[in-house]
Amino acid sequence: MPTFSHCEVWQGRITSITGSSESCVDSDINMIGVAEEIKYLMFNGMPLEGSSLDATFDLVYNPVNISDNNFDEKWSIKPWQYNDILVLLRGTGKVNVLNFTFNDTTSALPEIISYGYLQGYDNLSAIIQPHYLRVLANGSSVAAMDGAERGGFGITSYVNLFNTRLHLIDPVWGINVEGPIPIKADVLIEATNPADTRLENISVCINVSCSEGYRIDERRYLNLSGTLSAPVEFTIMPQGGQCEVITCVDCDNAIPEYNESDNCGIISLPNIAPVPISRTAALILLVLLLTIGIFRIKKKLT
Repeated sequence: MPTFSHCEVWQGRITSITGSSESCVDSDINMIGVAEEIKYLMFNGMPLEGSSLDATFDLVYNPVNISDNNFDEKWSIKPWQYNDILVLLRGTGKVNVLNFTFNDTTSALPEIISYGYLQGYDNLSAIIQPHYLRVLANGSSVAAMDGAERGGFGITSYVNLFNTRLHLIDPVWGINVEGPIPIKADVLIEATNPADTRLENISVCINVSCSEGYRIDERRYLNLSGTLSAPVEFTIMPQGGQCEVITCVDCDNAIPEYNESDNCGIISLPNIAPVPISRTAALILLVLLLTIGIFRIKKKLT
């Protein structure tokens, strides 16, 4: 499939019939695959022999600004895989028409969950089914890429099935709790590709709120690529009262998951007795009060 990196305006249609045309205006692209010499669309190293694609694009290139972020790239229509996205369209500018239909008739592709990245559109409607995708969109300032200028518009599937889980370990309590309290948890990840680079920076966070005013909101990052599990421990220092502890994994929502309901663990700490004053501290306080009292008496006598 040709790349139209030097065309300011491009109108075309992609269907599943073999052949190609490189005209920049009012052109038809009839294809199965990357170009004439490749017979099929490829995804995850496998040809999508039972898939059909029908798309119409009417595109005008220009730089765009979306939410105070600048994007500038000429349109290209070239299938390539970015993580779990089969990218077909990438670039910036005006989208007069985006009419895209993909049908995986033999279920050769993992279930479709999205259309990749398309931001800044004025209108968009999508039908997303496990093996069927239909997208209609237009907009005056569109970027077919994510906020970090990666990926593009296409077909997002469950190439890597993700699920992050957090098992929060309840602390062992005595009659009175003094000093630091360790909050321990096990972070577990299910992934069909353990080496996925998105697993190298997984966020884990803790939020503690106590009735006596103690608060903590802490976040750290773990590299779980290849290991898929790791223990994590936070230390809290409540000064008494009732506390609620919430610990979560993937706090940044960086990992697309098939189950988002098991990312957090919540425990309520029992009424913690205020930390008692030690004998040494009590003696120092008593001496301090006596000193102040004697000073005041001497001041009155003088």
